Amino acid sequence: MCQRAYMSWIVFNRCGVYDPGNVMKRPAAVGRRAPVRNFDLAARWGVRSRHILALARDGGLPHVKLGKYVRFRAESVQRWLDDQEREI
Repeated sequence: MCQRAYMSWIVFNRCGVYDPGNVMKRPAAVGRRAPVRNFDLAARWGVRSRHILALARDGGLPHVKLGKYVRFRAESVQRWLDDQEREI
């Protein structure tokens, strides 16, 4: 059985085979959480990722655009969600 070796954030086993199931994630900056992707947020809320992007585009859901990528800060999204809450 081959042992794992950690090299430049990607996991290879001792036989030199890339092991995609064990990719190490880079740590987030100290004091900050990593930004959330639209499909992670969609899975958490139980909606489609397209709906999350539409809310960001039309509904004012706070987001950060990094080139062609859209990311969300958990704190900002939670604040926005609290503001959306209404009594029935």
